[in-house]
Amino acid sequence: MGNSSATNVVILDILITRYNSCVQELYVHDKF
Repeated sequence: MGNSSATNVVILDILITRYNSCVQELYVHDKF
């Protein structure tokens, strides 16, 4: 069970990173 929770944390980390990069792109396009 500890293994699956660690996997979930990694997946969440990847999703957050992707989300942040998407938000940054939108923010930059909005500014310019």
